[in-house]
Amino acid sequence: MIPAFPHVTREDVRRKVEAGDVVLVDARSPMAFALSHLPGAVNLTSRWVTERASWYIRDPDTETIVYCGGVDCDNASTVAAQLVQLGYRNVHHYAEGIEDWAGSGLPLEGRGART
Repeated sequence: MIPAFPHVTREDVRRKVEAGDVVLVDARSPMAFALSHLPGAVNLTSRWVTERASWYIRDPDTETIVYCGGVDCDNASTVAAQLVQLGYRNVHHYAEGIEDWAGSGLPLEGRGART
């Protein structure tokens, strides 16, 4: 069973992105990430967490927000659980994900993104 993580809203994420004091982790596939992702996000799939988490999140107390496609996507919960198992202590979940972000008209990055 995947544990529950503190939930953050679109507005929480927007504020933290603007302040620059958070690591955003996109748990979707590399192809989906390349097409569009939240500003400044890094791509970390469940297959890569153990090997690559420290590349992006150096301090285990760094606030980290994990997201994926939307409420029907479980990738973010899986990656968040793996991060906690590795010792990261400030992991949050943006359950509504990129669908919510893009649907509200907020900017995206990537090859197919609108800014």
